[in-house]
Order: sequence, then C-alpha cells, then structure tokens
Amino acid sequence: MAQFNNVYFNQSEYNEIVSASVLTAEGIPQLPGDVVIIANLRGNHIADEVDLVATLNNDSTDGNYARQYMRGDDSTSSAASGSDRNVGTCPAAGAAASVFGAFTQTISDSSGITNDPNGLAISGHSEQVQVTSSRRNNIEGLTQYKLSPSLGSGFLAGSMLSAYHVPKNVIAYKKLETAAATVTLAISGDYRNCKITTYARTTETAATSGLDIQLNSDTTATNYDRQRLDGDGTSVTAAQSASDRTLYQIPGASATANVFGGGSTTLFEYAKTDRHKHLLSTAGAANDVVELNSMRWEDTSAVTQIVLSVSGGTNFVADSLFVVEGIGKAALAWEDQPIDIDTKALVDWNNDGKYDGTYDNISADVTRVSVRGGRDVANALTGKVKASRCVLTVANDDNRYSPFNTSSVLTGNLVPKRAVKIRTEAPVVRDLFTGHIERIEPSVANSGVKVARITCLGVFGQLTQNEVNIAYQASRASGAAVNDILDAAGWAAADRAIDTGTETFVNYDVDQIQAMTALRRVEESEPGLLVETKEGKIGFEDRDHRLGLPHIVAQAEYSDDSTAAGTFKYESITELDPLRFIFNDFRATVAKRATNAGVTLWTHSEANTTGDAPEIEPGVSVTYWAQYPNPASRVDADGVSAWTALAATTDYTANSLANGTGTNLTSSVGLAEYNFAKSKKIVITNNHATSNMFITKLQNRGTEIYRLDPVSVRSEDSTSQTTYGQRTFSRSDLAAWIPDTIAAQEWADFMLSLHKDPSPMLSISLTAQKSLYQAAEALTRTVSDRIGIEADGRAGLGFNEDFFVENYTYEITPRRIQAAFQCSSAAAFSAYWTLGYSLLGTETRLNPT
Repeated sequence: MAQFNNVYFNQSEYNEIVSASVLTAEGIPQLPGDVVIIANLRGNHIADEVDLVATLNNDSTDGNYARQYMRGDDSTSSAASGSDRNVGTCPAAGAAASVFGAFTQTISDSSGITNDPNGLAISGHSEQVQVTSSRRNNIEGLTQYKLSPSLGSGFLAGSMLSAYHVPKNVIAYKKLETAAATVTLAISGDYRNCKITTYARTTETAATSGLDIQLNSDTTATNYDRQRLDGDGTSVTAAQSASDRTLYQIPGASATANVFGGGSTTLFEYAKTDRHKHLLSTAGAANDVVELNSMRWEDTSAVTQIVLSVSGGTNFVADSLFVVEGIGKAALAWEDQPIDIDTKALVDWNNDGKYDGTYDNISADVTRVSVRGGRDVANALTGKVKASRCVLTVANDDNRYSPFNTSSVLTGNLVPKRAVKIRTEAPVVRDLFTGHIERIEPSVANSGVKVARITCLGVFGQLTQNEVNIAYQASRASGAAVNDILDAAGWAAADRAIDTGTETFVNYDVDQIQAMTALRRVEESEPGLLVETKEGKIGFEDRDHRLGLPHIVAQAEYSDDSTAAGTFKYESITELDPLRFIFNDFRATVAKRATNAGVTLWTHSEANTTGDAPEIEPGVSVTYWAQYPNPASRVDADGVSAWTALAATTDYTANSLANGTGTNLTSSVGLAEYNFAKSKKIVITNNHATSNMFITKLQNRGTEIYRLDPVSVRSEDSTSQTTYGQRTFSRSDLAAWIPDTIAAQEWADFMLSLHKDPSPMLSISLTAQKSLYQAAEALTRTVSDRIGIEADGRAGLGFNEDFFVENYTYEITPRRIQAAFQCSSAAAFSAYWTLGYSLLGTETRLNPT
C-alpha cells in the first residue's frame, strides 16, 4: 500500500502487484486542495472489461454512495445513475494483449470539508470513454482510497496507481457565511490559466439550478457561445447555444438534503489580449447528473473579474464555496520558491455573526500576532488543552482602538466577547485562531507611537461562564455525556466533533457546575482529550482516538538531513525535559454509588402551621429550589436518581390562614417542576381569584443516590522506582465516573506502561513562507497530528521516530509566519494492536484499555 509520508505525497503503487491485489493509498494527509488519483489498470476477470470500484475511508456500503455516468462505446452512447461505488471501467483479461486502461479521478477539497465530497472521474481505452460524477454521503476528510475491479479477484501484474495532492494556488476565495445572490472574484494576471471550482447549492425550488458566469462586466448573453453534453439518469443529450452564460447545473433547494455539488472550469490564457477566452467545464449537480461544457467568450480583453450567479435569480446558500486557482505560473520550480502568505485578522465588531462590516478587517493595522493552542505541556498524561490564546498588536494612530475615546469609529463596540478570527487566504486557506476578545489595552510610548494590545481567548473561554444541570442517567457513554453538557451549555451541534467514547459511565449526572468543569470530568473519567480547534469547534477524542487513521501513519516527515527527499527541514529543534513526566506508581480510586427509593429528600422548613408559612397573593408565582443532599440527609448522600412528582395533600398543602385552620386552598395551587441531578426547581402559583394563600406543607420524595465505600487500586514498577525513585501519580478527583475497579486497574496498568520510562519530547520550528508545501504544512498541523522527526544526524539527538503534535504557536509579522510545534513520542501508542490496522502478536501487543 502507498504510505503517504510527505506533504505532497506523490507516492505510487507501481508494477509487480499480484492477482487479487486491491490498489490502496492510505494515510492521506489532511491538506488544503484536491486529491488526484491516476491509474493504469487491467483486471484479471475473463471478460473484455470490468467496472472500477472506489472505496473511501474503508466505507464499503454502496448505499452511502451515489453516482451518475455517461459512456461512449464505439458509436454507442449510454448513461445511468445508481447508488454504488462504481467510478469507471478498465480492460480485463479478455481484452487484446498488453492493453491497460487509463483512469483519473479528482476528489475536490479532500480535507476540511463541511459537506459531502464530490469526485469527478474519467476512464477509458481506445474503444471506450466514460465520465463519472460521484458523491459519498459523509463529510469526513479523505484518509484512505481503495480501487478494485467489480469482477475477478484483482488486477493483473503491471497495474499501477498513484495519488497526488494538488495544492490550491488560490487567486480568489469566497465561502459564504450567509446566502447571497452573486459572488464576485477578482483575479490577478500572475498565472497563464486558472481553475474555477464551485461547491454550492441554491435556494431555488428545483432539483438543479443553472450556474451563470460573467467575465469582467459583460452580462450580454450573445457574447457567450457554448456547447454542452449532459448525462441525466439514462439519457444523454447535447445542445449548442450562441447566447448562454450558464456553465453547468448545481443542486437546488429540492435536491437531497446536505447535497452540495458543482464542478471545475478551466479558463485558458485569461490574461492575454489577442484572443477570445475559452472555458472547459466538468460538473456533477446531484446523484444522477454529469455534465461537460465548452464555452467561448467573444472578447479579447484580459479577464480581471469573475462574477457567478444563479440563473433563476435566487441565492447561493450559506457555506457555498467558490475558489479560483492559478495554473502555470511563469517562474520555473515556483513551488520551491519563497512565497507570500495572505493573512487576515478579522473582528466582528458589530456582533452580527459575520466579518463583513466596514471595519471588521483590521489586517492593515496589525503589526504582530501571537497565537498559541493545544496542551499546556507536551505530555499526554498531565497536559490539558487550555483555551487557545491570541494577542494582536495593532497601530492606533487614529485612536480607534481606545475604548474610552468617544470619537472612535468603533465606539460602543470595543468590548469583550467580540468574535475574532485569524486566517490565511492564499496560497492555502487555513484558520489559525477562532475566539473572542478578552480585553483591549491601548498604550502610548515616549516617542509618541500609539499601539493597542488586543488579547483574545479561544472558545473554551466561553464555557467557563455557563452553568449546566443534567438529570441523572443510569448509564451514559462518554461521547454522549460530552454532547449532553454542550447541549446544556447551548453550544451549537455544528460546532463540535465528538468521538463516541470507549467508557460507559454508571450513575451519571451533572448538577449546577461550570460546563468546562463537567467536560473535564468526562475527559478524566474516559480518559480522553478535550480539544479546541483552530476553526472554533470543540472536540472530544476518546482514549483510542490516536490508535486509528489517520493517526497511525505520519502525515509529514521532518529531517536534519538537508539531502533527504520528501521531507521538511526544521530550522530548530529543542529536546524538552522528559524526566519530570516519569511516573512509576499509579493510583486510582473508585467510588461507586447506589440508589434507594421512596425517600423524603427535602422539606421546606417554613411550610408549616406554626406561623412561618410563606404567603402568596392571588396570581403571583414564587420559586423554590429543593436541594439534595442537604444538612438533614444521610452522611453518604450524593444525589437524586429520580424526583417524584409532587402530589397534592401528600407533598403540599395550602390554606387561607397561616395556621392551617382556614379554607383549604390546595386545589388552587399551580405547579411547575424542573428536575436536576441534585436539585429541583419548584414554581408555585396562587390560582385563587381573591384569597391570599399560605403554603402549609411542601416536601419532595424520590430516589436518592448514596456513595459506597471507595476502593483504590495501584500499579507499580520496581525497576523504574530503583532508577528514578518512587514517583506517584494519583488519578484526578475529576475522574468521578470510573465505572468499576477493572476499568481503574486497566487505566493504571496502561499509564504505567507509557510513563515508567522516559520518552522523547521536543519542539521544532519552521518558517511558513519558505515554500508552498511548507506553508501548507506549517498552517495545517494541529493537536494529535502524527509527524515523523529525524534527529539522529546533524542534530545528534539520537532518535528517528514518530511524534504527536501536542501544541502549536504562530508568531506572525508582516511577510513572515514562524510556526513551532511541541511534540510527544508516538512510540508507546504505536505498540498497541488496533482492529483492522495491525498484526496482533507480530508487530504489536494488545491494548490493555
């Protein structure tokens, strides 16, 4: 299998494969841009030809795929749609000798996507050609690609497959934050040709909508000639028009939910002024449409602007993506030349959820940006991901960033909690920070230079201010528990990435604590890792997260050998002290809980007939909070598994007199009850028309939770203790939901195996502007990414192995981005067996967790 261990991964499956082989490319790095598959194939089935089947990320369920093809066989044409993984054809054993078929497929925006990926494939040989548009119903990034024949046991020897990363040499980029009728993309003349990629959907009430193009300011339809060829279901149609600006069809509002479509248009020699401009497009609008289009613009002007719109006059929906990329830069070997990185600093001053206000782009004022994200220390045991931090230094010559300056154009908006984003937009599009302003501090030097320091925190900072309550559940998976907490905190479902989890909590509840504290309890009890992404999402990685793809394959290689091909050359490397993270005595305590039904959990101390009864006027409501445990509870009380609904007379009474001798008003009591883990909100309303009401009895029954005697477990290593002394690590009290002593012992044994001996930890740094690929690498890496680092040559540190990125920093000044990554060794994780990825007993051992 092709292992993609460098950033541009032009690795290949070449010849000498045996029959029954499936061509596979895996460990595909998550880089901005497209993945292009190129293959030369011949199947071993006895027929003349066979279909080609593509499997993405090991997903072999045909129902998760949709495709439309259009085929020409000799003089016969055909088309068909279907729900399967077929993407093309190739010759088989029955074809003429030495005939191998050609196949190429482009999977657009293979990483970092928010909607289903689209693939466009062309396959054929001398007697056949086929175009296939396909979609997989899953938004995850592409990490593995498998190609196999539909019949027979595999490909014949000599078949080959290569996979390539095609970087985005971005000239213009627009991702809609809200619906828009038009998209305007300005383009420079730095390239000979350009590629216009759309990934869009419209609000038009139709299955498909036309995508119209306008070059420069020319809206005259008669200046655009086009020829199209469409495959729709089983029909193939062709048409020519001398007056039509429509490039191709994209999904409309009536298309299947979550289906975004589009295509790729190449605009040739767009900067020349001696010829009409020609455009060639390949597109797929939905499950059953594939389209080819050739268009001519009858104008010799250089193209400087592209405007895209919907033929029917409706809007593109939010999240629609439009990118113009340059092809054919004049300078040779430009990929290896220093580049400029277009970096934007954006602030949502108007607090409207967008960054398109008059003053929202503050990039021109920024003189320096410092970003830090990830774990506080580069250690998987003690390091925790904290709220990322961004500090911007901005020029303040006109005093606009001075909060008390009432003449500032930003008066009233220089306040905390305004959204902030640091993003690169060319040559690669990457978010480096998403968060909110914490404080703004202007200052003036003796020289008269005015600056302001804007300090920002990542999204974790918001969760320290949200108190959450979650009712008792007998059992709950850790991933579901994280979602419960985020739901209670009002965190949007679209802004999270949560693993299922490997641990199931028993007697799980959350009562009136900060959302961040509740999340830390889940993290410690799993144990897993809470993460904050550069895009502003909250993630939860369960304890097996790093044992699966893409984390079992290095996504980039770094070397101290200046002659090593396909590697990055770090500018500096620092070994961090590993001794402080050696532990050889692990301890964990399990405090299980049990329940007891039919208990009076709480009594209102004033609700009596001795003169203290609370009085409520007609039509008035009062709120009481019942708490459990409370001073009257048993000493081992710990919570409530179920609050019993209040029953009239049994649990509450009301009277017109405080001593209970007046008119019984219990029937006039209105109740609203809200149950939580250790508390209950009770709202009582006096529904009587004229009489005041005294509450003479109020109690609540239910099922209590009480603590059982705690049990502790240990795991020690005497050899390590002899060498380094006894170093004890006690599991945090936040690990409140360890299900049993078996799970606790497994945790202690596993952690001991990882931390009883020192393992390398280090920090590397590199300059993003050094080359296109280095820019993609530096701006892409994040927590849990796996990279290979060689430091046994010039560096002399004595290791050449894989590491996990634990934190990252960016120092951004005009024309320079310096990136640094602190990393922990991946060797301990590499030693464990994971289903489907490694061979138990030969290269790995069983994961004790």
